[in-house]
Amino acid sequence: MRGYTTLSITVAAIVVCLTWQLTSASEDEFVGPFASWLDLKRDYRALGDGKADDTMALQQALDELTKHKNACVLYIPAGTYRLTTTVQTTRQAHTDCQGVTIVGQDPSNTILLWDGPADGTMFRWDAWYSKISRMTFEGKGQAGTGLRYGPAFSTYNETSDLVFHNMKNGLVFGGDKTNGQAENEVLRCRFVNCGTGVQTVNWNSMDIWVWYSQFEDCGRGIFNVMGNWHAWHNLFLRSRIADVGISNLMAFSVVNNTSVESRCFLDFETGHTWGSPTSITGNRVLDPTGDFAMKLSNAGPYLVVDNVFRCQDRTRAEHVLYEQENAGRGHAHCLKGHRAGPARGDCQAQGRRQGSPLRRRCRRFRAEHRRLLSAKSRACKDDGGRQRARRVWSGVRPRRRENETQDCEISIMPVDVFNGRRH
Repeated sequence: MRGYTTLSITVAAIVVCLTWQLTSASEDEFVGPFASWLDLKRDYRALGDGKADDTMALQQALDELTKHKNACVLYIPAGTYRLTTTVQTTRQAHTDCQGVTIVGQDPSNTILLWDGPADGTMFRWDAWYSKISRMTFEGKGQAGTGLRYGPAFSTYNETSDLVFHNMKNGLVFGGDKTNGQAENEVLRCRFVNCGTGVQTVNWNSMDIWVWYSQFEDCGRGIFNVMGNWHAWHNLFLRSRIADVGISNLMAFSVVNNTSVESRCFLDFETGHTWGSPTSITGNRVLDPTGDFAMKLSNAGPYLVVDNVFRCQDRTRAEHVLYEQENAGRGHAHCLKGHRAGPARGDCQAQGRRQGSPLRRRCRRFRAEHRRLLSAKSRACKDDGGRQRARRVWSGVRPRRRENETQDCEISIMPVDVFNGRRH
């Protein structure tokens, strides 16, 4: 009982510390409002009492902001603004909704409240080189999407200090019949009880950078249907499916994040066989509840370095599965990562071969190109006697001879990081 109490206190302390770090990291001081800004209450007579329908007032303000002839900033004072239909900006001219800002007084008291049809979109933000900040999107369990970028192409947008609460999708980049949303920043946002927090849904929705954000009790924190994202310095709490998930190929980085009591930290078990460079470095994964903390399949190359996993009971740290494109040949190579739990002697990495060694035909690749899969971590022993060990998994394609096409076997073997011995 004492061990479980100590563990609970430790996890709580970590969460409190990280929450403080997220709110203070790269903090952007709010200065305003200024008389030159448009004001939703003063200029458009929105009430913000949570009862009146403020949809038309906000839509009128957005229509004027799109042209930005008189002002480039729309200020939303404290209040609860009830929305019954989607509000949106619409770009027709090249300069429409370019370089504009929507800013609320504070996300704790500036709330957009959804009271429209089930699965509806609250806000469609068709802007570029712009900023939206300091508000809460309250979906009441009815909204389909809180904020969706598109349909026109966008880039260089900042989405900061927003809260998304009780909805299917918090923040979506792209969608059906939309263009790409690229090089956009998500900064210090919070996602609570969302089916998916951040989602990319277009082949050209690329380089979505998610920084210093917090995801609580979501199905998935960050997920790509298409496109790609990068997740740095985020906190994930109790994700029901996975903290971050990938279903299509591109380049990804998952760096210095913390996960506490989520089912899975990273799920890349897609079965794709093309390349998808992915860096998984410096993350802390505490007490995942599923079978594996990470699931990695045929894509890659993967760089897995300096991550720390604390796994309970039956949970294992990594599940690495490579399958032959032609399943009929039965070539597969499966490696299951180590398990770290209550003290049961040394924690060991376990691997299993299925069928013959993995062989794939490699054509016309340069000699200097190599496939690397590595995971490096450390071993330490805490007061409760928990033994944590880590392995380095490495796999390198053999060099190709001049003008030669050959079958290449990817060999993956555990390396003891403490004494350098191969097993």
